[in-house]
Amino acid sequence: MSPTPAARPTPAMVAQAAQWAATLDDERATQEEHDACEAWCRQDPLHRLAFERMRRLDRRFEQLSELDRQVLRVAADRPGRSAVGRSAGAVRRGALLGICLLFGLGWLAAGLPQVRALFPDERTERGERRDMRLADGSGLTIDTDTALDIRLSAGMRRIELFGGRILAEVAHDPERPFTVATADGTVTALGTAFSVRRDGGRTLVTVVASRVRACPATTGAACLELGPGEQAQLAGGSATRLAPVDPAGATAWTRGWLVIDDQPLTAVLEELNRYRAVPVRFEARTLQGLRVTGSLPLDNSGRALDALAGMLGLRLLRPDAGGPVVLPPER
Repeated sequence: MSPTPAARPTPAMVAQAAQWAATLDDERATQEEHDACEAWCRQDPLHRLAFERMRRLDRRFEQLSELDRQVLRVAADRPGRSAVGRSAGAVRRGALLGICLLFGLGWLAAGLPQVRALFPDERTERGERRDMRLADGSGLTIDTDTALDIRLSAGMRRIELFGGRILAEVAHDPERPFTVATADGTVTALGTAFSVRRDGGRTLVTVVASRVRACPATTGAACLELGPGEQAQLAGGSATRLAPVDPAGATAWTRGWLVIDDQPLTAVLEELNRYRAVPVRFEARTLQGLRVTGSLPLDNSGRALDALAGMLGLRLLRPDAGGPVVLPPER
């Protein structure tokens, strides 16, 4: 039996899951403790869901921003206690125990963004792309390394996008607005298909069909209404209209392709790295002035790099350890 899409672990369940994850992360954990954790997971599908999410967080801990780490550590560490000299495992366990306290105090219910973003309803890993159908009939395509919450009720449909990118194909329901919210503002569908991307301190909105309304998070700031092929950026408390794009090219990522129109090579390599577990390495200053137009496969980055090398005369090194190295053409 699996939990229903609307079911969510309670704060108490998440706190207990964090306690189990911290316990089992310790190399001194006993077989009895492993068995007790498994018994707890069997009691309720939501127990297992909370524990699996906690273990994913454990694996991702070293990838968290320093701000996120501080948010988790502050609840676990005594004032003045330093992480210097502590093993990575000890720091992870401290963060997991910090989560116990955060959830036990109800900080999640209070809406602490850095904590809520660590426990999203849906998350894709680096290199993963997923399609899903919502209960209202709307479709979502979720891009690599994306985290979001889904809220469907009798009066609203709301996606909270913490980071990454989605394409929403919205089912018609005039009584329930469909809104995607990020830290930068909201995007409300007026019966449409549209893409929202949140990274680098900004939100990029691209309309595929019909119209959307993009509003910055700042109260009273002007909203923009966008039509097919139009783009806007939400950042710094304002909404800015950008140059139009070809909707098919802008959403080619949903079909596994990166469509590029006269973009700097460094920007293309950074985009490919979003899909790679081990990033491509390059020195930006040595690649200045090199630009790319074409289509590259997102699901085969080795082939994409070979194509770039062929187009621009790049040199590729593939060492035994670490990611590929991109060098400029020989002069």
